[in-house]
Order: sequence, then C-alpha cells, then structure tokens
Amino acid sequence: MTPWHVVLYTAMTVIIIIIAIIGVYFFRTKSVMKKTENRSGTLIDTLKPGDQVLFANGLIGQFVRVKDKDVSAIIKLHDGSEIEVALYSINNIIN
Repeated sequence: MTPWHVVLYTAMTVIIIIIAIIGVYFFRTKSVMKKTENRSGTLIDTLKPGDQVLFANGLIGQFVRVKDKDVSAIIKLHDGSEIEVALYSINNIIN
C-alpha cells in the first residue's frame, strides 16, 4: 500500500465522520425546533386579554391585545404604560 492510498483512505474516513456529525446535528436541531414551535404556537393561541405574561428577558406585563396578526402584541406594564412586543418573545403565561 502506497502512502497516497493511506492519505486517501484517511481523508475519506474523516469526510464520512464529518458528514455523520452534521447529519446527527441537523436531525436533533430539527426536532428541538419543531417542539419549540409547537409550544410557542399553543401558548400564543391560549392568550387572552388580562393574562400576566413573562418574557424571555424577565419582563412581566399584562396582555392587552394582538396588534398585528401573529406578529406583535400590546402589553400593559405595572406603571400603566403600554408597549408593543413580538408575540414570540412571550415565554410563559403566569396566571
């Protein structure tokens, strides 16, 4: 076996391993993304005016209404001011 054959077989082995790692990463990421989309979709569907909501950054407010369908919402803060936020930034419904 010549040195070129060894180099060729080693390179093919490394390429196969890299392709396998990319494949595993792709399928695992896809399943996690699907679960996240399902959870956030059901969370947004169950929102009703007056619900206390928690955002990903820790902000807590009261849901008022959806401003743009499936894009943004109006949230009332503790001091009475209203802000517009992305619907997908809502992390949890508190009550």
